[in-house]
Amino acid sequence: MKLHSLTAVYCKNPEMVAQILSDMIILSDIQRNQKLSDPTKFMIIDHNFGIGAVNLKQNVEDQIVQPFKDKKNEFAVVFDGEIYNRDFFEEYLAEYSMEDSDVKLISLLFKKLISSFDLTSAVRKMILLLEGEYALIILWNNRLIITRDPIGAKPLYFVETPKSILFSSQRKPLLFQKSEDIFYEDIQRVNQDRCYIVSESGDFINFAGEGFQKRHMLDISLSKMIQSLEGYFRFAIERRLPDYDEKFGVLFSGGLDSSILAKYISEYDVDFDLYTSGFQKSLDLEHAMESFSAFDATLKINELTISDVEAEIPRILFYIEQPEIMQINIAIPVHFSTLFAKNDGIQLLFSGQGLDELFGGYSRHVDTVKSKGNDALYEQLHHEFETFPSITLERDDALAKAHKTLSRMPFLDRRIVEYAMRIPASFKVYNTGSNTFVRKWILRRVAEKLHLPKKVIKRKKVAMQFGSGTAAALDTIARMNGFDKSLAKKCGYLNNQKMYLDAIACLLGFPFKNEKRKNLLECVPEMWKEKMDQYLSFRIPQ
Repeated sequence: MKLHSLTAVYCKNPEMVAQILSDMIILSDIQRNQKLSDPTKFMIIDHNFGIGAVNLKQNVEDQIVQPFKDKKNEFAVVFDGEIYNRDFFEEYLAEYSMEDSDVKLISLLFKKLISSFDLTSAVRKMILLLEGEYALIILWNNRLIITRDPIGAKPLYFVETPKSILFSSQRKPLLFQKSEDIFYEDIQRVNQDRCYIVSESGDFINFAGEGFQKRHMLDISLSKMIQSLEGYFRFAIERRLPDYDEKFGVLFSGGLDSSILAKYISEYDVDFDLYTSGFQKSLDLEHAMESFSAFDATLKINELTISDVEAEIPRILFYIEQPEIMQINIAIPVHFSTLFAKNDGIQLLFSGQGLDELFGGYSRHVDTVKSKGNDALYEQLHHEFETFPSITLERDDALAKAHKTLSRMPFLDRRIVEYAMRIPASFKVYNTGSNTFVRKWILRRVAEKLHLPKKVIKRKKVAMQFGSGTAAALDTIARMNGFDKSLAKKCGYLNNQKMYLDAIACLLGFPFKNEKRKNLLECVPEMWKEKMDQYLSFRIPQ
Protein backbone atom coordinates (compact mmCIF):
# COMPACT_ATOMS: atom_id res chain seq x y z
CA MET A 1 0.00 0.00 0.00
CA LYS A 2 1.31 3.43 -0.90
CA LEU A 3 0.08 6.85 0.18
CA HIS A 4 1.65 9.79 -1.57
CA SER A 5 1.60 13.51 -0.93
CA LEU A 6 1.85 15.41 -4.21
CA THR A 7 3.34 18.83 -4.94
CA ALA A 8 3.92 20.90 -8.06
CA VAL A 9 5.21 24.38 -8.83
CA TYR A 10 5.17 26.83 -11.69
CA CYS A 11 7.31 29.93 -11.11
CA LYS A 12 8.13 32.79 -13.47
CA ASN A 13 11.66 32.78 -12.03
CA PRO A 14 13.18 29.32 -12.78
CA GLU A 15 15.83 29.85 -10.10
CA MET A 16 13.13 29.84 -7.41
CA VAL A 17 11.47 26.55 -8.40
CA ALA A 18 13.82 24.22 -6.53
CA GLN A 19 13.61 26.18 -3.27
CA ILE A 20 9.81 26.45 -3.31
CA LEU A 21 9.36 22.79 -4.18
CA SER A 22 11.91 21.70 -1.58
CA ASP A 23 9.99 23.56 1.15
CA MET A 24 6.72 22.02 0.02
CA ILE A 25 8.11 18.47 -0.06
CA ILE A 26 9.49 18.78 3.47
CA LEU A 27 6.12 20.08 4.70
CA SER A 28 4.29 17.27 2.90
CA ASP A 29 5.90 14.79 5.26
CA ILE A 30 5.87 16.90 8.43
CA GLN A 31 3.44 14.57 10.25
CA ARG A 32 5.92 11.71 10.27
CA ASN A 33 8.28 13.72 12.49
CA GLN A 34 11.27 12.69 10.37
CA LYS A 35 13.18 15.42 8.60
CA LEU A 36 13.89 14.62 4.98
CA SER A 37 17.66 14.83 4.57
CA ASP A 38 17.55 15.39 0.82
CA PRO A 39 14.21 16.64 -0.64
CA THR A 40 15.73 16.66 -4.14
CA LYS A 41 15.32 12.85 -4.21
CA PHE A 42 11.59 13.44 -4.36
CA MET A 43 11.43 16.03 -7.13
CA ILE A 44 11.98 16.74 -10.79
CA ILE A 45 12.76 20.27 -12.01
CA ASP A 46 12.39 21.43 -15.61
CA HIS A 47 12.86 25.16 -16.29
CA ASN A 48 9.86 26.94 -14.74
CA PHE A 49 8.27 23.75 -13.45
CA GLY A 50 8.79 21.23 -10.69
CA ILE A 51 6.86 18.22 -9.40
CA GLY A 52 7.38 16.11 -6.31
CA ALA A 53 5.87 13.27 -4.32
CA VAL A 54 6.61 11.75 -0.92
CA ASN A 55 5.62 8.18 -0.11
CA LEU A 56 4.12 8.65 3.34
CA LYS A 57 4.53 4.99 4.33
CA GLN A 58 8.15 4.49 3.31
CA ASN A 59 11.28 5.35 5.20
CA VAL A 60 13.34 7.95 3.41
CA GLU A 61 16.02 5.36 2.66
CA ASP A 62 13.62 3.20 0.68
CA GLN A 63 13.65 3.13 -3.09
CA ILE A 64 12.08 6.25 -4.56
CA VAL A 65 9.55 5.42 -7.27
CA GLN A 66 8.01 8.87 -7.71
CA PRO A 67 8.20 11.14 -9.57
CA PHE A 68 8.00 8.45 -12.26
CA LYS A 69 9.74 9.13 -15.58
CA ASP A 70 8.89 7.41 -18.83
CA LYS A 71 11.70 5.51 -20.54
CA LYS A 72 12.52 8.34 -22.95
CA ASN A 73 12.38 11.02 -20.23
CA GLU A 74 9.71 12.84 -22.19
CA PHE A 75 7.44 13.36 -19.19
CA ALA A 76 7.14 12.63 -15.46
CA VAL A 77 4.17 11.66 -13.29
CA VAL A 78 3.27 11.91 -9.61
CA PHE A 79 0.22 9.97 -8.45
CA ASP A 80 -1.78 9.35 -5.28
CA GLY A 81 -4.57 6.82 -5.10
CA GLU A 82 -5.65 3.44 -6.41
CA ILE A 83 -6.78 2.19 -9.82
CA TYR A 84 -9.30 -0.65 -9.62
CA ASN A 85 -9.66 -1.71 -13.27
CA ARG A 86 -6.03 -2.78 -13.74
CA ASP A 87 -7.17 -6.00 -15.45
CA PHE A 88 -8.56 -3.94 -18.34
CA PHE A 89 -5.18 -2.31 -18.95
CA GLU A 90 -3.33 -5.63 -19.29
CA GLU A 91 -4.98 -5.89 -22.69
CA TYR A 92 -5.20 -2.19 -23.50
CA LEU A 93 -1.53 -1.40 -22.78
CA ALA A 94 1.03 -3.75 -24.34
CA GLU A 95 3.81 -2.90 -21.85
CA TYR A 96 1.66 -3.09 -18.70
CA SER A 97 1.43 -5.98 -16.22
CA MET A 98 -0.88 -6.05 -13.19
CA GLU A 99 2.25 -6.44 -11.06
CA ASP A 100 3.30 -2.93 -12.12
CA SER A 101 2.55 0.13 -10.01
CA ASP A 102 -0.40 2.39 -10.67
CA VAL A 103 1.92 5.30 -11.44
CA LYS A 104 3.53 3.24 -14.21
CA LEU A 105 0.06 2.45 -15.53
CA ILE A 106 -0.70 6.19 -15.69
CA SER A 107 2.57 6.82 -17.50
CA LEU A 108 1.94 4.13 -20.12
CA LEU A 109 -1.66 5.25 -20.61
CA PHE A 110 -0.72 8.90 -21.07
CA LYS A 111 2.03 7.92 -23.52
CA LYS A 112 -0.42 5.91 -25.61
CA LEU A 113 -3.15 8.56 -25.62
CA ILE A 114 -0.96 11.59 -26.26
CA SER A 115 0.45 9.86 -29.34
CA SER A 116 -3.06 9.64 -30.84
CA PHE A 117 -4.97 12.66 -29.53
CA ASP A 118 -4.48 16.33 -28.76
CA LEU A 119 -3.80 17.12 -25.10
CA THR A 120 -7.37 17.96 -24.11
CA SER A 121 -8.80 14.86 -25.76
CA ALA A 122 -6.05 12.64 -24.37
CA VAL A 123 -6.69 13.74 -20.79
CA ARG A 124 -10.46 13.40 -21.15
CA LYS A 125 -9.98 9.91 -22.55
CA MET A 126 -7.65 9.05 -19.67
CA ILE A 127 -10.20 10.16 -17.06
CA LEU A 128 -12.87 8.13 -18.81
CA LEU A 129 -10.75 4.95 -18.88
CA LEU A 130 -9.43 5.07 -15.32
CA GLU A 131 -11.63 3.66 -12.57
CA GLY A 132 -10.50 4.46 -9.09
CA GLU A 133 -9.72 7.17 -6.57
CA TYR A 134 -6.78 9.32 -7.59
CA ALA A 135 -5.05 12.64 -7.96
CA LEU A 136 -2.25 13.02 -10.48
CA ILE A 137 0.11 15.61 -11.91
CA ILE A 138 2.05 15.23 -15.17
CA LEU A 139 4.99 17.34 -16.29
CA TRP A 140 5.07 17.18 -20.09
CA ASN A 141 6.22 19.39 -22.93
CA ASN A 142 6.66 22.50 -20.76
CA ARG A 143 3.25 22.06 -19.20
CA LEU A 144 1.78 20.93 -15.91
CA ILE A 145 -1.30 18.74 -16.24
CA ILE A 146 -3.32 18.33 -13.04
CA THR A 147 -6.49 16.31 -12.50
CA ARG A 148 -8.51 14.22 -10.04
CA ASP A 149 -10.95 11.35 -10.30
CA PRO A 150 -14.53 12.30 -11.28
CA ILE A 151 -15.85 11.59 -7.78
CA GLY A 152 -13.22 13.73 -6.08
CA ALA A 153 -12.08 11.16 -3.52
CA LYS A 154 -8.51 12.47 -3.54
CA PRO A 155 -7.99 16.19 -2.90
CA LEU A 156 -5.78 18.67 -4.68
CA TYR A 157 -5.35 22.35 -3.81
CA PHE A 158 -3.71 25.30 -5.50
CA VAL A 159 -2.75 28.90 -4.91
CA GLU A 160 -2.02 31.60 -7.51
CA THR A 161 0.42 34.32 -6.53
CA PRO A 162 1.85 37.16 -8.69
CA LYS A 163 4.92 35.08 -9.55
CA SER A 164 3.88 31.43 -9.16
CA ILE A 165 1.19 28.76 -9.09
CA LEU A 166 1.53 26.09 -6.41
CA PHE A 167 -0.29 22.75 -6.21
CA SER A 168 -0.46 20.26 -3.36
CA SER A 169 -2.59 17.36 -2.12
CA GLN A 170 -2.40 18.92 1.36
CA ARG A 171 -2.89 22.50 2.53
CA LYS A 172 0.18 22.59 4.80
CA PRO A 173 2.79 22.68 2.00
CA LEU A 174 0.98 25.72 0.62
CA LEU A 175 0.45 27.48 3.94
CA PHE A 176 3.83 27.08 5.57
CA GLN A 177 6.43 27.17 2.80
CA LYS A 178 8.79 30.13 3.17
CA SER A 179 9.05 31.56 -0.33
CA GLU A 180 5.52 32.88 -0.77
CA ASP A 181 3.14 34.66 1.62
CA ILE A 182 -0.02 32.56 1.44
CA PHE A 183 -3.07 32.82 3.70
CA TYR A 184 -5.54 30.08 4.55
CA GLU A 185 -8.26 31.97 2.71
CA ASP A 186 -6.16 32.04 -0.52
CA ILE A 187 -6.24 28.28 -1.05
CA GLN A 188 -8.52 26.98 -3.79
CA ARG A 189 -9.56 23.48 -4.77
CA VAL A 190 -8.84 21.67 -7.98
CA ASN A 191 -12.40 20.68 -8.84
CA GLN A 192 -13.10 17.02 -9.40
CA ASP A 193 -13.56 15.87 -12.98
CA ARG A 194 -11.69 18.83 -14.39
CA CYS A 195 -8.22 19.09 -15.86
CA TYR A 196 -5.98 22.08 -15.11
CA ILE A 197 -3.11 22.97 -17.43
CA VAL A 198 -0.32 25.46 -16.75
CA SER A 199 1.77 26.50 -19.76
CA GLU A 200 5.37 27.74 -19.87
CA SER A 201 4.15 31.33 -19.99
CA GLY A 202 2.07 30.82 -16.84
CA ASP A 203 -1.28 30.69 -18.63
CA PHE A 204 -3.66 28.70 -16.45
CA ILE A 205 -6.70 27.02 -18.00
CA ASN A 206 -9.06 24.25 -17.00
CA PHE A 207 -11.61 22.18 -18.84
CA ALA A 208 -14.22 19.56 -18.02
CA GLY A 209 -13.50 15.86 -18.10
CA GLU A 210 -15.84 13.04 -19.06
CA GLY A 211 -17.83 13.39 -15.85
CA PHE A 212 -21.27 12.58 -14.58
CA GLN A 213 -23.92 14.05 -16.79
CA LYS A 214 -27.58 14.24 -15.93
CA ARG A 215 -29.12 11.27 -17.68
CA HIS A 216 -32.74 10.26 -18.03
CA MET A 217 -34.32 8.73 -14.95
CA LEU A 218 -34.90 5.01 -14.83
CA ASP A 219 -38.33 3.79 -15.85
CA ILE A 220 -38.19 0.20 -14.64
CA SER A 221 -39.71 -1.79 -11.80
CA LEU A 222 -38.56 -1.42 -8.21
CA SER A 223 -37.44 -5.05 -8.13
CA LYS A 224 -35.14 -4.51 -11.13
CA MET A 225 -33.64 -1.40 -9.57
CA ILE A 226 -32.94 -3.27 -6.34
CA GLN A 227 -31.44 -6.18 -8.26
CA SER A 228 -29.15 -3.82 -10.17
CA LEU A 229 -28.08 -2.02 -7.00
CA GLU A 230 -27.22 -5.33 -5.35
CA GLY A 231 -25.08 -6.27 -8.31
CA TYR A 232 -23.27 -2.94 -8.36
CA PHE A 233 -22.68 -3.05 -4.59
CA ARG A 234 -21.19 -6.56 -4.74
CA PHE A 235 -19.03 -5.70 -7.73
CA ALA A 236 -17.64 -2.55 -6.09
CA ILE A 237 -16.88 -4.27 -2.79
CA GLU A 238 -15.34 -7.36 -4.39
CA ARG A 239 -12.92 -5.36 -6.54
CA ARG A 240 -11.75 -3.45 -3.44
CA LEU A 241 -11.16 -6.44 -1.16
CA PRO A 242 -7.47 -7.20 -0.52
CA ASP A 243 -5.91 -9.58 -3.01
CA TYR A 244 -4.10 -11.41 -0.26
CA ASP A 245 -4.83 -12.67 3.25
CA GLU A 246 -4.84 -9.29 4.96
CA LYS A 247 -6.99 -8.41 7.92
CA PHE A 248 -8.79 -5.10 7.52
CA GLY A 249 -11.36 -2.96 9.29
CA VAL A 250 -14.74 -1.33 8.68
CA LEU A 251 -15.69 2.02 10.20
CA PHE A 252 -18.97 1.05 11.83
CA SER A 253 -21.76 3.00 13.54
CA GLY A 254 -24.49 0.36 13.51
CA GLY A 255 -26.51 2.52 11.14
CA LEU A 256 -28.00 1.51 7.82
CA ASP A 257 -25.04 2.40 5.57
CA SER A 258 -22.22 0.76 7.54
CA SER A 259 -24.45 -2.27 8.21
CA ILE A 260 -25.13 -2.77 4.50
CA LEU A 261 -21.39 -2.53 3.86
CA ALA A 262 -20.51 -5.00 6.64
CA LYS A 263 -23.19 -7.44 5.47
CA TYR A 264 -21.88 -7.54 1.91
CA ILE A 265 -18.30 -7.98 3.12
CA SER A 266 -19.47 -10.85 5.35
CA GLU A 267 -20.41 -12.78 2.22
CA TYR A 268 -16.71 -13.21 1.41
CA ASP A 269 -14.11 -15.37 3.11
CA VAL A 270 -12.19 -12.43 4.58
CA ASP A 271 -10.97 -11.42 8.03
CA PHE A 272 -12.20 -8.04 9.24
CA ASP A 273 -13.13 -6.17 12.42
CA LEU A 274 -15.68 -3.42 13.04
CA TYR A 275 -14.44 -0.18 14.66
CA THR A 276 -16.71 2.23 16.53
CA SER A 277 -15.91 5.30 18.63
CA GLY A 278 -18.25 7.37 20.76
CA PHE A 279 -18.96 8.62 24.23
CA GLN A 280 -20.53 6.39 26.85
CA LYS A 281 -24.25 5.84 26.23
CA SER A 282 -24.03 7.51 22.81
CA LEU A 283 -26.35 6.25 20.08
CA ASP A 284 -23.48 5.03 17.88
CA LEU A 285 -22.16 2.73 20.61
CA GLU A 286 -25.67 1.53 21.42
CA HIS A 287 -26.52 0.85 17.79
CA ALA A 288 -23.19 -0.82 17.06
CA MET A 289 -23.58 -3.21 20.00
CA GLU A 290 -27.14 -4.01 18.93
CA SER A 291 -26.19 -4.74 15.31
CA PHE A 292 -22.73 -6.29 15.11
CA SER A 293 -23.89 -9.87 15.75
CA ALA A 294 -25.44 -9.87 12.26
CA PHE A 295 -21.94 -9.97 10.77
CA ASP A 296 -19.09 -12.44 10.95
CA ALA A 297 -16.76 -9.93 12.58
CA THR A 298 -15.52 -8.69 15.94
CA LEU A 299 -16.69 -5.31 17.20
CA LYS A 300 -13.94 -3.07 18.60
CA ILE A 301 -15.26 -0.16 20.67
CA ASN A 302 -13.31 2.95 21.64
CA GLU A 303 -15.21 4.73 24.43
CA LEU A 304 -14.27 8.39 24.31
CA THR A 305 -13.67 10.71 27.28
CA ILE A 306 -13.60 14.48 27.43
CA SER A 307 -9.93 14.55 28.43
CA ASP A 308 -8.88 12.26 25.57
CA VAL A 309 -10.80 14.28 23.02
CA GLU A 310 -9.52 17.61 24.35
CA ALA A 311 -5.94 16.39 24.00
CA GLU A 312 -6.47 15.21 20.42
CA ILE A 313 -8.44 18.14 18.98
CA PRO A 314 -5.29 20.15 18.12
CA ARG A 315 -3.77 17.13 16.39
CA ILE A 316 -7.00 16.43 14.49
CA LEU A 317 -7.19 20.05 13.35
CA PHE A 318 -3.58 19.87 12.22
CA TYR A 319 -4.35 16.69 10.27
CA ILE A 320 -7.53 17.81 8.49
CA GLU A 321 -6.30 21.42 8.05
CA GLN A 322 -9.77 22.89 8.65
CA PRO A 323 -10.78 24.75 11.85
CA GLU A 324 -14.48 24.15 11.18
CA ILE A 325 -16.95 22.91 13.81
CA MET A 326 -18.71 20.24 11.77
CA GLN A 327 -15.46 18.95 10.28
CA ILE A 328 -13.84 18.54 13.70
CA ASN A 329 -16.95 16.96 15.23
CA ILE A 330 -17.11 14.31 12.52
CA ALA A 331 -13.34 13.84 12.38
CA ILE A 332 -13.10 13.01 16.11
CA PRO A 333 -14.74 9.52 16.01
CA VAL A 334 -13.08 8.71 12.67
CA HIS A 335 -9.70 9.71 14.11
CA PHE A 336 -10.09 7.58 17.22
CA SER A 337 -11.43 4.55 15.30
CA THR A 338 -8.59 4.82 12.78
CA LEU A 339 -6.04 5.15 15.57
CA PHE A 340 -7.56 2.11 17.32
CA ALA A 341 -7.37 0.09 14.10
CA LYS A 342 -3.82 1.21 13.42
CA ASN A 343 -2.77 0.04 16.90
CA ASP A 344 -4.29 -3.34 15.99
CA GLY A 345 -2.02 -3.49 12.96
CA ILE A 346 -4.83 -2.62 10.52
CA GLN A 347 -3.70 -0.69 7.45
CA LEU A 348 -6.88 -0.84 5.36
CA LEU A 349 -10.27 0.56 6.42
CA PHE A 350 -13.56 0.39 4.54
CA SER A 351 -16.10 3.21 4.85
CA GLY A 352 -19.76 3.50 3.84
CA GLN A 353 -19.44 7.10 2.66
CA GLY A 354 -21.71 8.38 -0.09
CA LEU A 355 -25.07 6.70 0.45
CA ASP A 356 -26.67 9.64 2.27
CA GLU A 357 -25.69 11.96 -0.56
CA LEU A 358 -26.82 9.58 -3.30
CA PHE A 359 -30.06 8.34 -1.75
CA GLY A 360 -31.50 11.28 0.19
CA GLY A 361 -30.34 10.57 3.72
CA TYR A 362 -30.71 13.98 5.34
CA SER A 363 -33.69 15.79 6.81
CA ARG A 364 -33.17 18.63 4.34
CA HIS A 365 -34.03 16.20 1.56
CA VAL A 366 -37.44 15.57 3.14
CA ASP A 367 -37.93 19.33 3.46
CA THR A 368 -37.23 19.74 -0.25
CA VAL A 369 -39.78 17.11 -1.25
CA LYS A 370 -42.41 18.60 1.04
CA SER A 371 -41.93 22.15 -0.19
CA LYS A 372 -40.86 21.74 -3.82
CA GLY A 373 -41.47 18.15 -4.92
CA ASN A 374 -39.42 15.25 -6.29
CA ASP A 375 -38.00 17.08 -9.31
CA ALA A 376 -36.41 19.62 -6.99
CA LEU A 377 -34.87 16.83 -4.91
CA TYR A 378 -33.44 15.24 -8.06
CA GLU A 379 -31.72 18.54 -8.88
CA GLN A 380 -30.61 19.04 -5.29
CA LEU A 381 -28.92 15.64 -5.05
CA HIS A 382 -26.96 16.30 -8.24
CA HIS A 383 -25.81 19.68 -6.95
CA GLU A 384 -24.91 18.38 -3.48
CA PHE A 385 -22.84 15.57 -4.90
CA GLU A 386 -20.64 18.16 -6.58
CA THR A 387 -19.83 19.74 -3.20
CA PHE A 388 -19.63 16.42 -1.33
CA PRO A 389 -15.85 15.96 -1.82
CA SER A 390 -14.98 19.31 -0.25
CA ILE A 391 -17.34 18.73 2.69
CA THR A 392 -16.51 15.09 3.42
CA LEU A 393 -13.87 13.35 1.35
CA GLU A 394 -11.07 15.89 1.89
CA ARG A 395 -11.36 15.37 5.64
CA ASP A 396 -11.39 11.58 5.42
CA ASP A 397 -8.41 11.45 3.07
CA ALA A 398 -6.42 13.75 5.37
CA LEU A 399 -7.10 11.50 8.37
CA ALA A 400 -6.11 8.39 6.42
CA LYS A 401 -2.86 10.01 5.33
CA ALA A 402 -2.10 11.19 8.86
CA HIS A 403 -2.46 7.66 10.21
CA LYS A 404 -0.75 6.04 7.20
CA THR A 405 -3.83 3.92 6.54
CA LEU A 406 -5.65 3.27 3.28
CA SER A 407 -9.34 4.13 3.00
CA ARG A 408 -11.67 2.43 0.52
CA MET A 409 -15.19 3.66 -0.18
CA PRO A 410 -16.94 1.11 -2.41
CA PHE A 411 -20.26 2.97 -2.52
CA LEU A 412 -18.51 5.74 -4.44
CA ASP A 413 -17.72 3.39 -7.28
CA ARG A 414 -18.42 5.13 -10.56
CA ARG A 415 -21.05 2.59 -11.61
CA ILE A 416 -22.96 3.01 -8.36
CA VAL A 417 -22.89 6.79 -8.58
CA GLU A 418 -24.03 6.84 -12.20
CA TYR A 419 -26.85 4.37 -11.51
CA ALA A 420 -27.98 5.98 -8.26
CA MET A 421 -28.23 9.37 -9.95
CA ARG A 422 -30.79 7.89 -12.35
CA ILE A 423 -33.08 6.46 -9.67
CA PRO A 424 -36.22 8.60 -9.33
CA ALA A 425 -36.22 10.79 -6.24
CA SER A 426 -39.56 9.33 -5.18
CA PHE A 427 -37.79 6.03 -4.41
CA LYS A 428 -35.18 7.81 -2.30
CA VAL A 429 -37.41 9.97 -0.12
CA TYR A 430 -40.61 7.93 -0.13
CA ASN A 431 -44.02 9.34 0.70
CA THR A 432 -45.83 6.74 2.79
CA GLY A 433 -48.93 8.91 3.02
CA SER A 434 -50.28 11.35 5.65
CA ASN A 435 -47.28 13.62 4.96
CA THR A 436 -44.86 10.98 6.31
CA PHE A 437 -41.60 10.42 4.41
CA VAL A 438 -38.92 7.72 4.67
CA ARG A 439 -35.36 8.66 3.74
CA LYS A 440 -33.18 6.24 1.72
CA TRP A 441 -36.27 4.14 1.14
CA ILE A 442 -34.85 2.03 -1.70
CA LEU A 443 -31.72 1.29 0.37
CA ARG A 444 -33.95 -0.07 3.12
CA ARG A 445 -35.44 -2.44 0.56
CA VAL A 446 -31.90 -3.59 -0.29
CA ALA A 447 -31.30 -4.12 3.44
CA GLU A 448 -34.40 -6.31 3.60
CA LYS A 449 -33.00 -8.48 0.81
CA LEU A 450 -29.81 -8.83 2.86
CA HIS A 451 -31.89 -9.96 5.88
CA LEU A 452 -30.49 -7.26 8.11
CA PRO A 453 -32.18 -6.88 11.52
CA LYS A 454 -35.42 -4.89 11.41
CA LYS A 455 -33.99 -2.38 13.90
CA VAL A 456 -31.24 -1.56 11.43
CA ILE A 457 -33.61 -1.35 8.46
CA LYS A 458 -35.91 1.08 10.26
CA ARG A 459 -33.16 3.05 11.98
CA LYS A 460 -33.29 6.78 11.32
CA LYS A 461 -30.23 8.68 10.19
CA VAL A 462 -28.31 10.24 13.08
CA ALA A 463 -25.49 12.56 12.06
CA MET A 464 -22.12 11.27 13.30
CA GLN A 465 -21.46 14.31 15.47
CA PHE A 466 -24.70 13.62 17.38
CA GLY A 467 -24.59 9.83 17.25
CA SER A 468 -21.10 9.75 18.73
CA GLY A 469 -21.68 12.60 21.17
CA THR A 470 -18.85 14.75 19.85
CA ALA A 471 -20.99 17.84 19.15
CA ALA A 472 -21.86 18.23 22.83
CA ALA A 473 -18.29 17.37 23.84
CA LEU A 474 -16.74 20.12 21.71
CA ASP A 475 -18.98 22.72 23.31
CA THR A 476 -18.07 21.42 26.78
CA ILE A 477 -14.35 21.52 25.98
CA ALA A 478 -14.53 25.05 24.58
CA ARG A 479 -16.37 26.37 27.65
CA MET A 480 -14.15 24.60 30.18
CA ASN A 481 -11.18 26.34 28.55
CA GLY A 482 -12.72 29.79 28.97
CA PHE A 483 -14.23 30.14 25.50
CA ASP A 484 -17.76 31.00 26.56
CA LYS A 485 -20.34 32.98 24.62
CA SER A 486 -19.45 36.28 26.27
CA LEU A 487 -15.78 36.01 25.24
CA ALA A 488 -16.80 34.99 21.72
CA LYS A 489 -19.10 37.98 21.40
CA LYS A 490 -16.40 40.32 22.72
CA CYS A 491 -13.99 39.04 20.03
CA GLY A 492 -16.53 39.29 17.22
CA TYR A 493 -17.52 35.62 17.05
CA LEU A 494 -21.07 34.33 16.88
CA ASN A 495 -20.01 30.89 18.13
CA ASN A 496 -17.67 30.09 21.01
CA GLN A 497 -16.69 26.70 19.52
CA LYS A 498 -15.61 28.34 16.28
CA MET A 499 -13.51 30.82 18.25
CA TYR A 500 -11.89 27.95 20.15
CA LEU A 501 -10.95 26.12 16.94
CA ASP A 502 -9.64 29.28 15.28
CA ALA A 503 -7.49 29.96 18.35
CA ILE A 504 -5.97 26.47 18.09
CA ALA A 505 -5.30 27.07 14.40
CA CYS A 506 -3.52 30.31 15.27
CA LEU A 507 -1.36 28.52 17.83
CA LEU A 508 -0.54 25.93 15.19
CA GLY A 509 0.68 28.70 12.92
CA PHE A 510 -2.14 28.88 10.39
CA PRO A 511 -1.73 32.22 8.56
CA PHE A 512 -5.10 33.99 8.34
CA LYS A 513 -5.93 37.01 6.21
CA ASN A 514 -9.08 37.89 8.16
CA GLU A 515 -8.08 40.42 10.84
CA LYS A 516 -10.39 38.93 13.47
CA ARG A 517 -8.74 35.54 13.13
CA LYS A 518 -5.26 36.93 12.57
CA ASN A 519 -5.24 38.80 15.90
CA LEU A 520 -7.26 36.27 17.87
CA LEU A 521 -4.49 35.21 20.25
CA GLU A 522 -4.43 38.70 21.73
CA CYS A 523 -7.76 38.13 23.50
CA VAL A 524 -7.72 34.46 24.49
CA PRO A 525 -6.96 33.21 28.05
CA GLU A 526 -3.21 33.12 28.76
CA MET A 527 -3.61 30.06 30.97
CA TRP A 528 -5.17 28.23 28.04
CA LYS A 529 -2.22 29.05 25.76
CA GLU A 530 0.18 27.70 28.37
CA LYS A 531 -1.92 24.57 28.79
CA MET A 532 -2.04 24.03 25.03
CA ASP A 533 1.75 23.88 24.74
CA GLN A 534 1.71 20.28 25.97
CA TYR A 535 -0.47 19.29 23.00
CA LEU A 536 1.42 21.13 20.26
CA SER A 537 4.73 19.31 19.95
CA PHE A 538 3.88 18.50 16.33
CA ARG A 539 3.26 22.06 15.10
CA ILE A 540 5.15 23.57 12.18
CA PRO A 541 8.59 24.86 13.26
CA GLN A 542 8.68 28.66 13.15
